[in-house]
Amino acid sequence: MQIVLSFFCFLLFFSLPNVVAQTLDVNVLTYNLLNYPNGNTSTTDGDSARAVYFREVIEDANADIIIVQEFRTNTGTSAEAIVNADVLLTELNNNGVLGKTYASATSYTGYGFSGNFIGNMLFYNDSLFNFVSQAETAFLNSASATSGNTVFSPRASTHYELTYPKNPVCDSQETTLNVFSAHLKAGSDSATFTQISDEDRRDLGAKDLIDYITTNSISLENIIIGGDFNFQGDFEPGYVTLLNGVGAPNIDPLNGWLSNIPSQVNRYTQSTRTSSSVNNNGGAPGGLDDRFDLWLYNPSIDSINNKISYNVDSYQTWGSVGVPWIGSAGDGTSIIKSQIELMSDHY
Repeated sequence: MQIVLSFFCFLLFFSLPNVVAQTLDVNVLTYNLLNYPNGNTSTTDGDSARAVYFREVIEDANADIIIVQEFRTNTGTSAEAIVNADVLLTELNNNGVLGKTYASATSYTGYGFSGNFIGNMLFYNDSLFNFVSQAETAFLNSASATSGNTVFSPRASTHYELTYPKNPVCDSQETTLNVFSAHLKAGSDSATFTQISDEDRRDLGAKDLIDYITTNSISLENIIIGGDFNFQGDFEPGYVTLLNGVGAPNIDPLNGWLSNIPSQVNRYTQSTRTSSSVNNNGGAPGGLDDRFDLWLYNPSIDSINNKISYNVDSYQTWGSVGVPWIGSAGDGTSIIKSQIELMSDHY
């Protein structure tokens, strides 16, 4: 799922009473990588092949900022994550055709269990942006199951702070972009005696994210929120939480939707596969019938004073053009449709 942002770089000519604005369009992509890397050595959908597919997707989208989910490690540590990220960076930077140099975030937090941790990661155009910092949202919200068990969101969202341009000539020229990557609870399970529903656990994660933004609202501007939210439709409380957060309302450029509606297929982001049996890296089958992956943005991003704006109608599901309802990526018209299908079960 991709959006385009315009960065306005104001150059002040102190000898003249005027201001000159230069505009740069930046493509921003969110991508669930489906447990990459998972140790699969297949020559068609193993880790080495998927690194190439990842590069080809990034090049086709001409992306400058990429947040990914389900970035996998065995240990859950930053050290291992950076090694895994370097594999993708080497592919992007050594074999890329865009002439861009990419870098990655410097830290990582994995969620899960030994041998199977997943977390967020950031890749960005290092010639355009400075990486400033990152942080995980806190687990501030909880709910009680019927048994009395206290339940939290299973994963925190990650906040990445970037600045543009790479080498500002003055303080007033520099612009900050705050990017959040979220991966909320999957599934449609109802509440049990010992657990609340998957829908309610997604809402806990959404509340944690909004609370983080609200708590830090004085220092935060130009906020975009992307990721795999696993919402089943716009009726979900977590989606409503993100749009109507107190002190932190957000905009969905595509507005409402429901899953499994043929007329809404151009909004959907999963699945790229009609069957999981042909892919050694697993993933969800069923074809294109769900909108799990979203971009939201805070209205302040369109303030001319903040020097960034959302390019209207730039929001799109990358690679799904021509794919019919419940079809696979291979049924579409993208020139990299095979790579999209083999790389992940998400567009």
